[in-house]
Amino acid sequence: MRVHLLAWGFTAADVEHAVDKAGQGWARETWEFVEVERFQEVPCPLNIKDPAAIAAAQGYHWAYVAYTAEDAQ
Repeated sequence: MRVHLLAWGFTAADVEHAVDKAGQGWARETWEFVEVERFQEVPCPLNIKDPAAIAAAQGYHWAYVAYTAEDAQ
């Protein structure tokens, strides 16, 4: 599945941690990140409760939201 990823982190390392987390899990082995948007602004600009998202998560200083590439915002 072609995926558009929005990743946020407090630092550049946190952003990359969010990207790594988004790709974890056996169900995501078929994902192809065709576009990755990285954000470091404060506060986090991502809506992890977006109903159009196919996956979203947040942790300490990181978050991501994934969309099918065709549904990218």
